[in-house]
Amino acid sequence: MKNLTYDGIIAAAGDVSVPATIAVVQDFDSPNGREYTVSVEFDQRVFTGVGADAFWAFERAREQYEPLGWRVAVQGASVHCFPSGVQGEAGALVVYRHPESLEVAQPEPVVTFAAAALDEIVTFAEQMAAQRERIESWRRSSNPA
Repeated sequence: MKNLTYDGIIAAAGDVSVPATIAVVQDFDSPNGREYTVSVEFDQRVFTGVGADAFWAFERAREQYEPLGWRVAVQGASVHCFPSGVQGEAGALVVYRHPESLEVAQPEPVVTFAAAALDEIVTFAEQMAAQRERIESWRRSSNPA
């Protein structure tokens, strides 16, 4: 079992912002195989998710606080970030930060729970929609009609 803690993060809802901490527990001896638990703590509350990697465990925690209007400013919640399949297999503690322009070919790897600008933090549904749009844009630019 391995424990990681990320501090110096901001959680915000409307005009309110508070410090947040994210704890990640990697359990390689779980009955389900490798399992990650991500706990997001802010405003005297803890939101916990479990998943096959850290990104999907974080998504489970997000399902709990996003409906309450809260956003947590980390790269893993940025409209510009999403893990690759290989990153998921490695635990998704790193995600790709995709450039805004398709002309920049390579996305940059960033730590999933590193601080990010609050203005680029979106809900998980918005993040998934942005990723689908990136994939479609890439396909269109790769296969012109």
